[in-house]
Amino acid sequence: MTLLHAYLPCVVSSLFLVATSRLVYYSDLNGKPYNVKYDSRAILINDRRALLLSGSIHYPRSTPAMWQPLMTKAKQEGLNCIQTYAFWNFHELERGKFDFSGRRNVRLFLETAARLGLFVNFRIGPFVCAEWDYGGLPVWLNWEEGVVFRSYNDVWMAAMKAFVDVIVEEIEPFLAKNGGPVILAQIENEYPAKSRLDWKYVEWCGRLAHSYDLEIPWLMCSGASANNTINTCNGNNCWDYAIGHNSTYPSQPLMWTENEGWFEVWPGDFKHDRSSEDVAFSVAEWIAVGGTYHNYYMWHGGNNYGLWASNGVTTMYADDVMLHSDGTLHEPKYSHLGKLHGIVSEFADLILTNPVRLERLPVWNSDTNMFVTGTDQWVSTFGTPGMKSVTFLINNAERKETVSFRGRSVSMHRESVIILDQNDTSMYDSSIINVSVKTAKIRSHYVLPFYDWKIWKEPIGNESRPKNMSRVYSLTALEQLSLTRDRTAYLLYRTNTTRLITKRSQLVIETENSVGFIVFLDGNVIGRWTNAEHTPSRNVTAVIPLRVTRHAEGGLLEILAISFGLACDGIHKQRFERKGVIGLVLLDDEDITYGAWEHQIGLVGEYLSVYTATGMKAVQWSDNVRAGLETPLMWFRATFATPMCRASDTILLNATGLDRGYAYVNGHNIGRYWPRTGVQILYHIPPDWLGEEKNELVIFEEIGAIDINTVSLICKETS
Repeated sequence: MTLLHAYLPCVVSSLFLVATSRLVYYSDLNGKPYNVKYDSRAILINDRRALLLSGSIHYPRSTPAMWQPLMTKAKQEGLNCIQTYAFWNFHELERGKFDFSGRRNVRLFLETAARLGLFVNFRIGPFVCAEWDYGGLPVWLNWEEGVVFRSYNDVWMAAMKAFVDVIVEEIEPFLAKNGGPVILAQIENEYPAKSRLDWKYVEWCGRLAHSYDLEIPWLMCSGASANNTINTCNGNNCWDYAIGHNSTYPSQPLMWTENEGWFEVWPGDFKHDRSSEDVAFSVAEWIAVGGTYHNYYMWHGGNNYGLWASNGVTTMYADDVMLHSDGTLHEPKYSHLGKLHGIVSEFADLILTNPVRLERLPVWNSDTNMFVTGTDQWVSTFGTPGMKSVTFLINNAERKETVSFRGRSVSMHRESVIILDQNDTSMYDSSIINVSVKTAKIRSHYVLPFYDWKIWKEPIGNESRPKNMSRVYSLTALEQLSLTRDRTAYLLYRTNTTRLITKRSQLVIETENSVGFIVFLDGNVIGRWTNAEHTPSRNVTAVIPLRVTRHAEGGLLEILAISFGLACDGIHKQRFERKGVIGLVLLDDEDITYGAWEHQIGLVGEYLSVYTATGMKAVQWSDNVRAGLETPLMWFRATFATPMCRASDTILLNATGLDRGYAYVNGHNIGRYWPRTGVQILYHIPPDWLGEEKNELVIFEEIGAIDINTVSLICKETS
């Protein structure tokens, strides 16, 4: 056997002479100020090494009523830390105007973690990606003169510092030095590969972070890191990172900020599914190789309520993780990983107070009929074999193997870890799900019908609109975000044309990906085009065949541009996001880009807030619901009684029968629905958005509802 690498023997302070045999929790500090530092092995809490098992819960992707249940489930399954980003554009929609109410209430989120005895890793960024709209950056930055994103640029750095100043002020009472749960912070996020690095900016980030004197370690993850920050790993598996870590960052602990649960996108019907066995394998071998901070990204993905999903990302976020997007347990993943956490906690003192010794294991070679030194098989033991110890057997190969360990043969599944106690008895096999949990049972109760369905058609064509509604007139078609500032997904372009439109006509628009267009002529739909790709922004050409029943001698041409979210990746330097028309507009071979254009910012229904109790009184609703079916730009409204579900149930909107649009419950936007893609049919309704008895559901249908009577509510419980 060959010794690959070993950390230096740890120096144990007097505080460690009594082993705790469990993880340290924030509640152990009793609200008293404490210090947080680090050595080459771990984060130090009051000079005591701490093994941190963490999970990401993003405060905007859930609601205040959900935070305690979500964090409680995390603690019940052995986590002692919660991780979240700060979301710049969520707090500062307009420059200089900050909002920390409701889902933005960072202090309440931190108070909840403290009350439950959990530490917090607060990742400030402010660029976060996170499959969040524009990666967390406010779109108003696009029009800051001279700005160059994420670089050593005075305009960018001033704006970034101003936001970090505000966030630091919010979290100040919750820092460890003040007796609070925040023990780690992060500056920037996943800064690009070395070929594109701006080292002056990276080092400035490090100086900025430490200028606040928070007295906690700062992290920079998955890429470049300043000299005074801890470099951390992101990915589905960080084994290779761990192997090289000791030589690359010898003074830093081994930390994994994102063990990916991935996410879903609208095009197609693929739902990501990472097996419980694979997640357990990655976590177990991380601990075996010396990792003492591990975070699930996500623990609970939650939902992109409102307009906050990045381009092409579904309303549910990272549904394949330990807690589904609706907050219910994802079994057997939840319990299979929970069992691993229990074992890691039981042996935390051994793991933290012993050096890492990773050795190769002999593996059976069927060609020679003998054991030979393996290349992908390892053993890591903490403690003294035969006395108190814990051993990890690792098979990194993509096939089953038989290894030799202490004179006996051990069969191992592909990519698996077996954990042995001091008697070499197996306590856990990452590849075998053996947890005593009930089968995940979903109880579905359909609450039918919604009653008093009514419709109101969004004005189009020559139909009247509110006089005070925002309109911009120009002699050219303007880019969408420059007008909407991302406060609405919609911009309506209007112009008159005398061009003959035939059954073979087409409209060509230069745009960027993740946008849609609906084309009208004199109020009638004559064309549609959709691109909802989740890729970095790039120029595309929308070629839209125009479907007319007969030749038309011109008329009022309207183009509704629909944003499917702003890209979260590829944001670097001077690459600004654009939507709608960004270049030429051609009607057949005629360039109509330049001419008299009217731009209507948002929908009339949005302007009037018809989805609120007050706003819905501003329009005349019709009872002729049948006339609203298969009709684009239609608003539907209904009332429903608060479902009599069990206390542990979550309530979901079943969008079957709808095509594409947004749904509102009591004025709250629960996000984009798009059930015909197949990837998401059910949409979570937060409990604190429901009334005690009566509720209003308002639906804006972009394309045309097929059957409104199939829309229903579901009470869901995992038991």
